[in-house]
Amino acid sequence: MTASDFKNVYVFKVDEGNLELEEKIFISEFGLQTPAFNQRDPYIELVDGTFKMNLTYKGTKGGSK
Repeated sequence: MTASDFKNVYVFKVDEGNLELEEKIFISEFGLQTPAFNQRDPYIELVDGTFKMNLTYKGTKGGSK
């Protein structure tokens, strides 16, 4: 899920009957206004206008406007 001015991306892993927080990625420093996710194998792309960041369970790549 995304929302205007959201601040973090939470990465969870599946465990027996629940989800466990794996990593919290801080994105508030980028000042995103209308963020959206796109599924791009093997990662998920976070976009907002010309801003693009690739997210995986191992971390991030990119993050420039």
